Amino acid sequence: MAFDREGLGDVGGMRRVDVVFCLDSTGSMGNCIEAMQEIISAVAEIYSGFRIQTRFGLIEFRNRLRCERTRGNEIVHVAGTKVQITPHGEKLHTLHRHLFNVPGYVPGSHFTLDTDTFRELTHTISAKGGGHFYESINDALYLAARSEWEDEGGTSRTIILITDSRPQEPDFDVESTADLAGIFTENGIDQFYTISKKRYFDDYDPILDSKTRKGDDITTALLPIDPMDVDHIKEQFKAIAEHSGYSISESIPLMNENLNGVTTKDYNVAIGNDELTIEHPERRTDDVVITTDSRRTREDTQDDDESSMPWNFVFGMIFLALILSMNLL
Repeated sequence: MAFDREGLGDVGGMRRVDVVFCLDSTGSMGNCIEAMQEIISAVAEIYSGFRIQTRFGLIEFRNRLRCERTRGNEIVHVAGTKVQITPHGEKLHTLHRHLFNVPGYVPGSHFTLDTDTFRELTHTISAKGGGHFYESINDALYLAARSEWEDEGGTSRTIILITDSRPQEPDFDVESTADLAGIFTENGIDQFYTISKKRYFDDYDPILDSKTRKGDDITTALLPIDPMDVDHIKEQFKAIAEHSGYSISESIPLMNENLNGVTTKDYNVAIGNDELTIEHPERRTDDVVITTDSRRTREDTQDDDESSMPWNFVFGMIFLALILSMNLL
C-alpha cells in the first residue's frame, strides 16, 4: 500500500506523521518481528482513518558492548561499525538503520510511504543473538531521534520502541536514559511509545521530561509486551496507532465517513482530567492511557451551563409562587 504524498485535498487535507520503529532483534523477538510484518498495513490504515499520512522508518538493535561469549559470540568492528559474530561466522547488526530507495527522494531515505516495501524489509531481519538482560536501547533511540524528519511543521515525529530487555547503561553513544530527555527535546520528538516489559517501564521515566517543538510535554504511552504471542503484539501495535492518531488530531475528524475501512465513530473516547483513553468495541486497550491536556473547551462548559438554565428557571418560579402564597395567607 502506498500513499500519494500530495494528500487528499479536502476536509483540511491530510495530517502527516513520520514513525520510526526501534526493534530489538535478539533471539527472543521472533514473534514481535512477525507481528510487525503482519500488522503494518493495518497500522497505516488506522492513521489514515484520522486523515494522517504516514512514513515509516526502521532501526534494529542488539547490544553494542556485550554479547553471550559463553556461546562463542563476539563483538568486532566491521566497516566502521560494531557487529556481533556468531560461532558460525554470521554477522549480526548491533545497531542498524535500514534505508529505502524511494523515487523522487535521495537514495537511501530513512523513510518510506509504501507499507509493502516496509514489510519486505522486515523479512530481512532475523531474531538472533542477545542473551543479556540489557540491550543498546538508548543508542537506538538516539539514532531514531536524529532521523531525517519531514521539515514541515505540521508533520509529527513519533518513535515506537519494541523490546523485552532493559537499556544498557552506559551505552556506546548514550551515557544513560536520563540523557534522552534532552536528545528528544533537541530533535523535536512529539510522541514516544514502547511495547516492553511492565517491570521495566520506570526505566523510561526521564523521557517524560521531553518537550515538543511547541514546548508541550511529549505524548508517551507504555504497553506491556507479555504475553509475547503474535496476536497480542499485533493488538498492541493497533492500540498505539489509535492513540497516536487521536493525539495528533486536533479533534476527531470524519465522524460518519468511512476511510479505508476505519472510522473514528467506531471508537469510544473517554476523557478524564488529564487522561485520554480510546477503546474500540472489538478490542480493548484498557492498558493504554495517554497523558494529555484537558480537551474540555469553553464551549463545552457553556453548553452545560445553558442546559441547566431551564431547570433553574422552573425552580425559581416555584419558589416565588410559594412566597406569594404565604403573603396572601
